[in-house]
Amino acid sequence: MRLRHLVGAAMAAAALSACGGDDTNGTSQGNPSAGGNPPSGGGAQTQLSTADKIKALEQAGKLPTLDRSSDVKGPDLNANGIRDDIDVWIEKQGLGNAEKKAVQQLSRGLQVALLVDLTNPTAIRDAATANNLAVKCVITRSPDAGSGYRTVTDLEKITANTKSRVKAYLAYNATLDGTVSKSPEGDGCAE
Repeated sequence: MRLRHLVGAAMAAAALSACGGDDTNGTSQGNPSAGGNPPSGGGAQTQLSTADKIKALEQAGKLPTLDRSSDVKGPDLNANGIRDDIDVWIEKQGLGNAEKKAVQQLSRGLQVALLVDLTNPTAIRDAATANNLAVKCVITRSPDAGSGYRTVTDLEKITANTKSRVKAYLAYNATLDGTVSKSPEGDGCAE
């Protein structure tokens, strides 16, 4: 499972780079491919900011509409342990009941990982165990291992969709560096 931790950290790093630089308006100055202003001497082209491009893709249904609030937790109005925007994403996946429960289990586990007290080794270990079980459950209940892994990575990406969430996920994964875990017994599913 060490590979799993490395994959999670690599995905979080990729998501962080996708969040853009420190520029608060979502643009990267001087880099038109990143949605910023064209370099000096360029034409009078109007470039969309990264935020505007994302919004357009969301409105076209090509990207899920995600919460981008500054807090790590995000809204969970029904208090089911899953961010509301991720609840909507799960519903749109057209999953069967068993697979949907597996994805919800992983979503709860990833949310706990973002919010875990990094000074509490027991809480970190419990979060890691819960996530290992949930990953196995998703893969077990998916039509095939490939689609299961895609679901896991998609869920990681949409969970760590802002700079603060990516940083929290990276910090959590960093606490697992050097740890070893084995594949859970059974299918890993809570229900």
